Amino acid sequence: MTVPYILALVATHFFFVGYHSSANVLVPEALLGVPVGLAGFVLGVFGFAGVITRPLTGGLLNLGRRQLWIRLGAIGIIVAFIGYSFAPGPWPMVPFRILHGAAMGFFATGLLSLVAEMLPDSRRGLGLGIFYTANTLALFYAPSFLKHVTDTFSIEAAFMVAAGSTLIALISASLIGDPLQIKAKPLTNIGYLINPINGIAKSALLPMLIFLSTATGYMAITGLLPQLAESKSIENYTTFWQAAALGQLACRALVGWLSDRFGRGTILLPTLLLMTAGLVNLAYADTANALLLSGLFVGLGNAGVQVIIAALIVDRAPPSELASSLATYTLAWDFGAILGQTGFSFLIIALGIEKVFLVLAVLPVLAIFLYWKKIRIPRPDSSRVVTS
Repeated sequence: MTVPYILALVATHFFFVGYHSSANVLVPEALLGVPVGLAGFVLGVFGFAGVITRPLTGGLLNLGRRQLWIRLGAIGIIVAFIGYSFAPGPWPMVPFRILHGAAMGFFATGLLSLVAEMLPDSRRGLGLGIFYTANTLALFYAPSFLKHVTDTFSIEAAFMVAAGSTLIALISASLIGDPLQIKAKPLTNIGYLINPINGIAKSALLPMLIFLSTATGYMAITGLLPQLAESKSIENYTTFWQAAALGQLACRALVGWLSDRFGRGTILLPTLLLMTAGLVNLAYADTANALLLSGLFVGLGNAGVQVIIAALIVDRAPPSELASSLATYTLAWDFGAILGQTGFSFLIIALGIEKVFLVLAVLPVLAIFLYWKKIRIPRPDSSRVVTS
């Protein structure tokens, strides 16, 4: 492992301490008691912001200046966390949700593009798997820890802890520099800045839809799990996220290595089925043990799909379009937030929360058909070697 890669692991870990805690516990807890439609809007506006800014992020990152955008993204998220702590209700949270969603794209996509450029083709899946494992370690303890801070002190104090963890991520990412010394390209006209097409990579669109099939369910869980637990009188629902973290820890590096060895598609299909199994079980879960099992399946499924699709997209992307390809791929999180946290929140009114999770369970199955019909997922192209 190189020093820049280790710094990237530290940065992504502490970045996701704040993100996982806010997305899975703090923001949903702050919205308990708010009408379901309004709560879904406040949760999902994060994704709307990402959909608008993520393509711009990809285009700007293609021009170089990675560190500039990474630092601006982290600073924006710190401001958002501080804003959450002072927001007196759901509507005042909205501008900070928008800022959070926009800034997330700059930091997460910029850091991921730096890591992707460090990795040799023959170990790309493994390298990305380890990188995502550092993310998962945060999921293992951060939501429960910040829930404890909320219960012991206040939710405002918990948001400030999240801001502090993001500050550590900012410092670590800043120390990476630019390992490949990418030369910044000139921004020739303002039209480039405001044209989102410059940040969309066509080669990444169909793989992004595969990831969207699991990201939608995952993001729905982040917003709806507190309501599901409350409706079924299940206490300590945050153990779901610990089980999900265990599943992700077990599979991220392993799935990446297996996909390097046996091909992306061979390993992708079982992970999609695991996500479906987790969502079906969650629909019928009525005990803490059932939540644990669902969390394990969801963690295995979503994490496996994420690593494989990320590696596949880097396999296919020309070096000049790497950042925009990764920005296109990460749009799945933003669309997943819109569909999962806002769209499916409204469906609860008509269907009930259990049937909503059953509908979500169908999406990975549809993704399998999309893969077979439209996507041929090759092994990594060993002719394009990136030195570490």
